[in-house]
Amino acid sequence: MRTLPLLAFILVLWDAVAAQEQAQPKPKLSFGFVSIIVADLDKSLDWYTKVLGFAVKNRIENEARGFKIANLRRTEYALELIELKKAVALNKALPNFNPKTRIQGFFKVGFQVSHFDQWLQHLRYHKVSFYGKVVTDPITQRRMVIVTDPDNNRVQFFETSKG
Repeated sequence: MRTLPLLAFILVLWDAVAAQEQAQPKPKLSFGFVSIIVADLDKSLDWYTKVLGFAVKNRIENEARGFKIANLRRTEYALELIELKKAVALNKALPNFNPKTRIQGFFKVGFQVSHFDQWLQHLRYHKVSFYGKVVTDPITQRRMVIVTDPDNNRVQFFETSKG
């Protein structure tokens, strides 16, 4: 019969530890950056600067080590583009790869935009590849669309307000 008091003690201790864990404030977390390995740094730089309005902050190239890196910024968004000679494209690693296949890992990057129609016009002007059509969320009635960058990475735009 000693098991019952021991079990009760363990449960009380477990609850105390769980309550202490919940009471701990979370340390501050600020967005840092997104990093993307690309096939052609210059082509990607052209796309991210002209289409999304990022500015190049710096660029590093080391041919001997086989890499090129560019750091870009647009308001609070930071983006690092990396070209690696040894990187393998998904369709090369998996010859029968279907781009509609969901792969574990990062899926897409998303931006909230005002003036959604102006963004659509801007994307079409730059002949950006659309990944599907504009859809409207049935709950919020806000529109969204996904496009792809030169390496077929998905970039989604969410309407923040009507108009």
